[in-house]
Amino acid sequence: MDIISQVASAMQTVLTTECDILARTKGFIKRQRKLTGCQFVQTLVFGRLSNPQETLEELAQTAATVGAFLCDTDTRASK
Repeated sequence: MDIISQVASAMQTVLTTECDILARTKGFIKRQRKLTGCQFVQTLVFGRLSNPQETLEELAQTAATVGAFLCDTDTRASK
């Protein structure tokens, strides 16, 4: 296996299964939520890679691309 395949495999493991396990064991996730540990990590990693100065709104859009649909609770309450 070449180095690129090894790195890709390691990243896939870390960004899909390992972060959910770590999120639970470290107390970040205490019960099932709309945002999983992996979605949180993927949002930060992919969001900051694409734009290190990303706003919260842009991070929410990045979260949506990884399957976490977040919204502002104030916006929901006012509708």
